[in-house]
Amino acid sequence: MSDMIKMEKVSFLENFQLEILLTDGRICSYDLRPKLKTVRFYDLDTWDAFSSGFLKRGLFICWNNGVELSIDEILLDGKTDKEILG
Repeated sequence: MSDMIKMEKVSFLENFQLEILLTDGRICSYDLRPKLKTVRFYDLDTWDAFSSGFLKRGLFICWNNGVELSIDEILLDGKTDKEILG
């Protein structure tokens, strides 16, 4: 299990974008805008709510309202630096 990829750092950017540094050195970009229309994420539609997220054990991005976004979702739906650059 030591080879498991985790999130090392998360940055909250304009337009509800997440930039995630992974433990394998890749950077993943995640656009949260489409999810803001869902029941699960609609409470994060302000900058204050969105930017208050934090990492939990390197496996989840969590918010104070109980919403979590897992590394599995990020790797599945996000774009890594290789996909972004070319």
